[in-house]
Amino acid sequence: MTTVTLSDNVLREATLTISCLMTLFGATGNTFSLYFFLSRVDLTGRPARNRDSATSQLFVSLNCFDLLVCVSCFSISLYKLILPDEDDLFHNIMDAIFFLAEEMTYFIVCLLSIRRLINLVWPLYLVNKMSMNIAIVIFTLLLILLELLHWTLMSGFKNMVDLVDRVRSLIRLLLILIIIFSSIMSFIKLNRSYTQHHHKLIRYATVTTGILATIFCACNTAPMIASGFYAFHQAGKKSVSRELHYAFFHVLVPLNSTCNPLVYLSRRADMRSFFLEKWGNLSGRFRCVCSQAGDIMQEKNTVKRDQSSC
Repeated sequence: MTTVTLSDNVLREATLTISCLMTLFGATGNTFSLYFFLSRVDLTGRPARNRDSATSQLFVSLNCFDLLVCVSCFSISLYKLILPDEDDLFHNIMDAIFFLAEEMTYFIVCLLSIRRLINLVWPLYLVNKMSMNIAIVIFTLLLILLELLHWTLMSGFKNMVDLVDRVRSLIRLLLILIIIFSSIMSFIKLNRSYTQHHHKLIRYATVTTGILATIFCACNTAPMIASGFYAFHQAGKKSVSRELHYAFFHVLVPLNSTCNPLVYLSRRADMRSFFLEKWGNLSGRFRCVCSQAGDIMQEKNTVKRDQSSC
């Protein structure tokens, strides 16, 4: 019994350590990509023409929620490493933020997939940015309401808590099914129509969205099944170990948020140029600081030698 408990603790600590390192890398990557999306300019130094388009706003929103997933998951994992048996207000707040941000990534990826399908089926149709923003705000308020109901009813209404969790699980299932359907239909439509000139541009955008959707489904299917099992099966939390729960929600979910900036970087030449430019500026400044520090140390050593010779 002691050996099992010890191995479980080692596995939990290893999982949380991996989660901390991965989310730290993911937070750094999402911060950089968010900075790129918000500061993007054209060759004249003006804001890029499509920076404020509906698709760009969706990418910025996804980037923000991915960053929130990484930061909140890092806080939870580090907290659990330091205080494994504590569940205070800070942990509960970070937990609520994590699940809220995770569920918002479902909705944003769903909107991206639907918008890509609409652009392929009706190329001349322009999605209203205002309606899209209103949909994001309404869905966010719905998730906040469900989260508040969950914590409010925890005190003495267990059946109502299970009902709220089931509603959230059904929302996740519906969104992931829409993502899969939209992505499949987009690739089918892509291979059937469009001229060669437009085909390259549209294929590029469709493949990028398809990669994001594939990574999303690969990383979030297991956590979605686990959360649904918890909600619909009375003994769900007892039948799935804590270590498996940590692996689902503290590794797979932030893995998706960590991979997204890498997808942006691999698919966008302007982002790679932006990264190389900023990296060159930072390395140049670092070399300049090191050179100045070396000159100062050399001057001090010269003064000391002069004083010692006197």
